[in-house]
Amino acid sequence: MTAIITFLIGLFIGWALTIRRWNKVDQQRENKKKEEDSRLRYTPDEKLSEVDLLGKRYLQAKDKRMFETISKPLINKKLKS
Repeated sequence: MTAIITFLIGLFIGWALTIRRWNKVDQQRENKKKEEDSRLRYTPDEKLSEVDLLGKRYLQAKDKRMFETISKPLINKKLKS
C-alpha cells in the first residue's frame, strides 16, 4: 500500500513538473518569435536578405489586416451614433 501511494505521489509530481517545463518552453518560443519579428520590423530593407524581406512584408500585411479588422467596427459604430 505504501509503495502504491509513493508511486502515485511521484507520478503526480513528475507530471506537474513536466507540464511546467512545457509551458516554459512554449513561452521561450513565443519570446524568440517576438524578438525575430521586431528585428525584421526595425531593420532597414537594404540590410535584409530576400527571405527576410518576404517575412517583413508578411508581417506588415498581417498587421495591416489586423488593424483593418479592429478599426472597421469602431468606425461603423462612430458613424451610427
